[in-house]
Amino acid sequence: MMLMLSSLASWSLTRPNIAEANGAVSALQAIAFAGGGPGFIAPFGLFIAGVSISAGLHKLMPRWLMWLGIAVAVACELATFTLLNFKAGYFIPVGRFISIIWMIGVSLTLPAGIAKATGELDPNQATIGETH
Repeated sequence: MMLMLSSLASWSLTRPNIAEANGAVSALQAIAFAGGGPGFIAPFGLFIAGVSISAGLHKLMPRWLMWLGIAVAVACELATFTLLNFKAGYFIPVGRFISIIWMIGVSLTLPAGIAKATGELDPNQATIGETH
């Protein structure tokens, strides 16, 4: 929802005659940044922390992936300090780009971990990721 708000605010900047409206450009730029930056990354960090901790403690993913997720979640939550000081904005791309690595790791290891935990894994079937 926050990314949609950000993109709609950015799109609104392209509309004719918007530049003549007093303060509209600044307000729309602030909404676009807030929605796409801290407004997106804060709930995303909570999501990453929840998945990492719950799947990691149930041994559905490797420990290193759980700790990577926790580190990414901390970076995401530190990015919310951008609202107080723009120097914290460096955490926004850290949270976004490293989370891509985390998501790929989760997508490769979580299905095998769930299958192993539920006993549905065929012993002759090759697994993509080891869950120890």
